[in-house]
Amino acid sequence: MRLQIGHKVAVLDDVLSGKIVSISDNEITIEDKDGMHFNFIEKELVLIDENQHDLSRFSDIDNQFLAQKK
Repeated sequence: MRLQIGHKVAVLDDVLSGKIVSISDNEITIEDKDGMHFNFIEKELVLIDENQHDLSRFSDIDNQFLAQKK
């Protein structure tokens, strides 16, 4: 899928994510939660599916360590 303005993305080699606010040739500008803008090329970004955040909340349900803590 081609990235578009408004898509939520994460940076592959960084702990940074945000929303695409502009695309110019091979440069994509994202805005993080604090309103800061950062420029990347498309291959440095990965699209975040809206449902991924919801699923990650339940990723440790079958975690053996968590079961022992309970």
